[in-house]
Amino acid sequence: MFTFHDPRLICGFQASETGDVRRLDWETVDAALASPGSFVWIHLDVTDLRVQKWLEEQPDLPVPARDALLDDDELVRLREAGDDGLAGVLSDLHHDFEDDPSAVGALRIFFDERRVVTARRHPLQATDRLRREMDRPTGKVRSLNLVADLLQHLADAFLGLVKEATHDLDAVEAAILDDAARGAADLGRVRRLLARLRRHLGPQRLVLGRLAARPPNGPPRTTSRRCATRWRASIRSATTSTSRRSAPASFRTSAPRSSPRSRTGTSTSCRS
Repeated sequence: MFTFHDPRLICGFQASETGDVRRLDWETVDAALASPGSFVWIHLDVTDLRVQKWLEEQPDLPVPARDALLDDDELVRLREAGDDGLAGVLSDLHHDFEDDPSAVGALRIFFDERRVVTARRHPLQATDRLRREMDRPTGKVRSLNLVADLLQHLADAFLGLVKEATHDLDAVEAAILDDAARGAADLGRVRRLLARLRRHLGPQRLVLGRLAARPPNGPPRTTSRRCATRWRASIRSATTSTSRRSAPASFRTSAPRSSPRSRTGTSTSCRS
């Protein structure tokens, strides 16, 4: 019987060589991972002790991958894991309406040629977008394609937040002209938001830049020219969205005095 809300498995998908994609439940994960020729993505809630035990007991999971998925360190990084895999931590936005929608969380990831394993301790935006996309696949699903899509969703999530902050600049400036004290308070809130984004996105941009220069190895039939082009385009989009656009020029100026003219702006959705 299919279990839709098993707390261990947030979502799981298996793609056959013919392109057919099916949903997985927890009971079918091990068989899917052992199936030759297929591709599997599983997204796990690593706060569940049963998930932690399962990851620790996976014999073919490289040690760097296990460490990255189980660690509670949020330092952004990617490192080699196994013969053709990468594992590490990326930043993603929390997926909460009631909490702070600009809060940043850690997305833990391991991927190689035939599987992608992601994990989180808090619902995140990019993985939810990817989950909904996988429910209606439009082409052959493979590891690099899926990770490229994930990176694109990461870029879109942060860029949406940055655009909202930028659009608020005029409102902050109007508030300053109307009421200097109130406007200064709004400006301070926006500065704190952008400082937080820069703190998370600066390291992510560096990590993805290195990844773009040397994508993971894979057999020629899977690492095609089209796939490699899409891979680099997604990383380029992700690094562009986390560059200078994450801090408007005015944010890089000194703090305002009695008549501030500086501009800056404010924030931006579930089991993922």
